[in-house]
Amino acid sequence: MKHYWFDGSPVMTHYYNALSILFPAWEEVFANVAECRKKDVSDPELLARMDAFIAQEIAHGKAHTKHNARHGLSDSANDQMQLAQIALRRPQAKVWLAAMVSIEHIAACLSRDFLKVHGHKRESGFALFRWHSVEELEHKSLALDVWSHFGYDTATLHAVARSNFVYVWKFILGYTLDNLRKEKQLWRLRTIFDGTKLFGAIVFRVWIPYLRLFRQGFHPNCVDDTALIRSYT
Repeated sequence: MKHYWFDGSPVMTHYYNALSILFPAWEEVFANVAECRKKDVSDPELLARMDAFIAQEIAHGKAHTKHNARHGLSDSANDQMQLAQIALRRPQAKVWLAAMVSIEHIAACLSRDFLKVHGHKRESGFALFRWHSVEELEHKSLALDVWSHFGYDTATLHAVARSNFVYVWKFILGYTLDNLRKEKQLWRLRTIFDGTKLFGAIVFRVWIPYLRLFRQGFHPNCVDDTALIRSYT
């Protein structure tokens, strides 16, 4: 019988595995994007935050690579790394910094949801996502602050954000549904219950909050996560 590490739920296990598959590629790309931008930043405070961000991204990538290997997800993660090589050829391109802003905002929305609903759980597997979620919220504003430092336009940011949103959720939901289908779990009662509950959480606690990015004057710090971070550190 297959082991589902997330509360014994096939839906939640495949959903969070899909995120873990994406993370190593994202972390490597964004660490490189931030590193190549440092030479054009003179603000010492922003530079220090960029260094901290890079260190956290590298650590996240390594941790999720181990998770992926432990759960047999390495092949799918390697496919994502091959796609990431496109970005790594020109990490200084504006489009990749825009991608960093939008995906870091998705990650912050996901992290907030995880900590509020699942952060208290102590079973195997949850510690990784709890630690990652806290650090995502700690550096949630870095990408946008770097974007603003260079004076880039919101039209480009919004165009990339729309494209990234479609790509990310097409992969996550597609991966989850494909694996449920392969394992003949798709039409089981628990799958329907967990899937309906998860989809509601995605819509109301991730997708709708993500839309803040398209508001005039958006900044990640408009949502105060200080108390949430403090409760887990």
